[in-house]
Amino acid sequence: MSNIRYEGNNSFSMSTTSTNSVGNQYTITCMSPSVTTTYGGVNLSSQFIGWEKQIENLEMIGERMIKNSGNFPPYNVIKEDDDTFLIEFAVAGFSKKDIEVKQEKNALIIEASIKEDDSKEYIYKGIAARSFTRAFALAEYVEVKSATFEDGILTIKLIRYLPKEEQPKVIDIK
Repeated sequence: MSNIRYEGNNSFSMSTTSTNSVGNQYTITCMSPSVTTTYGGVNLSSQFIGWEKQIENLEMIGERMIKNSGNFPPYNVIKEDDDTFLIEFAVAGFSKKDIEVKQEKNALIIEASIKEDDSKEYIYKGIAARSFTRAFALAEYVEVKSATFEDGILTIKLIRYLPKEEQPKVIDIK
């Protein structure tokens, strides 16, 4: 069984349970300040027609998120506007060369590895300096715009680029 949970203004959680040869069973709960909707105990493909690719991507990203979950490093997710987001990571002790930011399909993956300095004898080590991997599921058309590193903070800017054919269009009434 695996679990994915996002909490913000709206919350989302998903749990996966392996079943027989039919496939996995899921429970998805979507919560907003006023409404809670739960879909559960069935194969999602039977309730979400045409969403197979998105479900497959969510499963792949979810597996990676769960495998590499934890609370290190601490981070913030900031919504600048409807189409611009920032993720800030507190990565004291890392340098730019230690960190890799990549986008794979609809996933943002941040990996960092750092070598321990064996030449130092620590009496107390309070600054975490351990390797990590963080993965985030990105909505369709969300792309990494930039990544900057300043004063121990890694900032990743994400932009949603909605193609013209996907934008709402106004129909002239004749």
